[in-house]
Amino acid sequence: MSFNNKFIKVCNYFLLFKKYNIMEIPRINKIVLNMSLGYKALNKKYLNSCYEELKEISKQKPLILKAKKSISEFGIKKNFPISLKVTLRNKRIYCFLNDLLDSLSNIKDFEGFCISSFDYFGNYNFGIKDHTIFPIFFF
Repeated sequence: MSFNNKFIKVCNYFLLFKKYNIMEIPRINKIVLNMSLGYKALNKKYLNSCYEELKEISKQKPLILKAKKSISEFGIKKNFPISLKVTLRNKRIYCFLNDLLDSLSNIKDFEGFCISSFDYFGNYNFGIKDHTIFPIFFF
């Protein structure tokens, strides 16, 4: 996007919402996708399938997060894979948001996002229990 197009979009936003400061314009810096695996990560096939699914959803290779220390109550050992993480930036944010909003619009009982999920810093958090809502997965 060229500078002129950005400038025109910002000016239109100022006129539409009557904002007077450039810092009042909301922007998205990054999206972080996280898939917690828990004790199922012991199974290499399950870990690889989750890795491939997150890779298809985000169109980017996920990072395998490992435990920093052992916790005997949870049965976690040090360097045990517990989660997968992907950080999306720049153009990939908008590709993912487009896919996400399209898939959420197809859900029958979806009533929108909850405003109380914002924290004090402007971050928004929500979870999806079933990742098969994305149009990538056909079952």
